[in-house]
Amino acid sequence: MAHLSCRTTSAATPKTTPAPPDDVVERKAYLVGSGIASLFAAAYLIRDARMPGESITVLEELSELDGAFDGSGDAEKGFRWP
Repeated sequence: MAHLSCRTTSAATPKTTPAPPDDVVERKAYLVGSGIASLFAAAYLIRDARMPGESITVLEELSELDGAFDGSGDAEKGFRWP
């Protein structure tokens, strides 16, 4: 089970954030796959809906996390997209 927390700042982020649903703490989110779409969905749920990271579960079939970002490389030389 993956628990995510996220803090983002951006000039594109609106200065006002909509109020979260009243029952957001009681809700659960299950994201299928650990690709970039699921990671962004988790980040938006945390940032915009103020959902606790503990309420978000990322389901992944493979032993590696990161979806299509499993290319070869390293942080210094960069990564190669498959």
